[in-house]
Amino acid sequence: MKPIVFLRIIFVQVVLAVIWSLYFSNFWDPIANTLQGHIFGGSGFEPCHLCRWARILMYPLLIISFVWLLRKDTKIVYTILPFSIAGLVLTGYHYSMQYINALNVFTCVPGNPCTTIDRKIFGIVTIPALAWLAFLVITLCAMAILIKDKKYT
Repeated sequence: MKPIVFLRIIFVQVVLAVIWSLYFSNFWDPIANTLQGHIFGGSGFEPCHLCRWARILMYPLLIISFVWLLRKDTKIVYTILPFSIAGLVLTGYHYSMQYINALNVFTCVPGNPCTTIDRKIFGIVTIPALAWLAFLVITLCAMAILIKDKKYT
């Protein structure tokens, strides 16, 4: 595949991650809401401290990837990789911390600790795991762009 294809995948992944994070915050569970007869109803949840940091790393990628996609310039990987690798580390730590409470070095808000697993997608996937997967796709595509660019130059 050409590098521009990977850039498109990055953009789509970032759009999906941003939309879902906003949806979860405002409406929470799309399946339960649909079964109850309202797609845009229900109550959202307040993101924990580490989820907010994951958003801080993800949201700028929306604008960055969109602009660079319009320009069709694959040099974006040098801008994307620091965000995506930091996001991988942060969300990987967050996910691990949910299962091994001893890893928690943060002082979380008492009503909304980062270690709580009170919501799962399809009963098995936590939100930090989804964020980790999104950052993984972005990182792998960015690395593929680096490899392909060296091949085409």
